[in-house]
Amino acid sequence: MKAINEDIKAWLYIPGTKVDYPILVGESNEEYLYKDINKDYTPLGSLFTFSGTNFTKGNTFIFGHNMASSQMFGELRKYLSSDFLEEHRYFYLYTERKVMKCDIFSIFIANETDNIFSGEYELSTAEYIDLLSELSNRNKYGNSLEKNIIEYSTTQVFNLITCYGGEGTPDRLLVNGMVVEEKIR
Repeated sequence: MKAINEDIKAWLYIPGTKVDYPILVGESNEEYLYKDINKDYTPLGSLFTFSGTNFTKGNTFIFGHNMASSQMFGELRKYLSSDFLEEHRYFYLYTERKVMKCDIFSIFIANETDNIFSGEYELSTAEYIDLLSELSNRNKYGNSLEKNIIEYSTTQVFNLITCYGGEGTPDRLLVNGMVVEEKIR
């Protein structure tokens, strides 16, 4: 994939859905909002994350359009159904160095100006522990982290984010997965 575009830094796959795409990291935070992997314009855009992301922080935001055709992150809205969540609880993230299996532990809707989007945090910091607590407490299905939250402070979280509602809406749907298994390549 790097031969196609060196901005491809990871791959996201959610079994049983159409989500099976590369994740790009551009020079700006919105470079791939309306570009495909060949850097050509497309209304679908690509899955992307913030400029400079290296997939080693405590949490990583991954953005994609909520397409009515279910392309990109169009199927994430199905996670608002507990039945869908139970059938599609895990997603996989592939990087050059490892494969990570993530368990979806939190789903909720937030405004784009919400402080939940204030940053990507280092593992084991007080800010990261606060973020984990916030993600768990806001879960649509109730508090999801049963253990003491500090026990999760060394575990990575990937936040899958898409628009929620009509075009131009400030609302965002967050589907948050915590790494439960990883294999070094």
